[in-house]
Amino acid sequence: MSKKPKRRASWKRRKPGREKPRLERVGVAEVATVGWLLAVLFLIGCELGGLLAWLLGRGPAAQLAAEYLLVVSLVLGPLALGLLLVVWAGKRIVPPVGLVVLTWVVSLFPWGVYLSLWWRRS
Repeated sequence: MSKKPKRRASWKRRKPGREKPRLERVGVAEVATVGWLLAVLFLIGCELGGLLAWLLGRGPAAQLAAEYLLVVSLVLGPLALGLLLVVWAGKRIVPPVGLVVLTWVVSLFPWGVYLSLWWRRS
């Protein structure tokens, strides 16, 4: 007859509140949401900085800073719109309408400024 193995008494008992934290998987939608909001935030900062440099600055350095921030805004605009589409496709909850409208306005504004400057120069 085989003997059953004895269970060892657990001398190390974990306290209920001292469990190890588990690392949960972060989905693509959450990462895209953070990236989208950061892109919109940096886009607003670049546009306001360029506007301030254009309005308050005098000399070639201020004009160069305003043009540089406009170029950065021209690159970040489509990036923010692309991330918005990823967020829309990946989440069950649709982003707030105010943030979506803000993203569209802030993303398309630099292109309007660029086209108006191009139209004026030609």
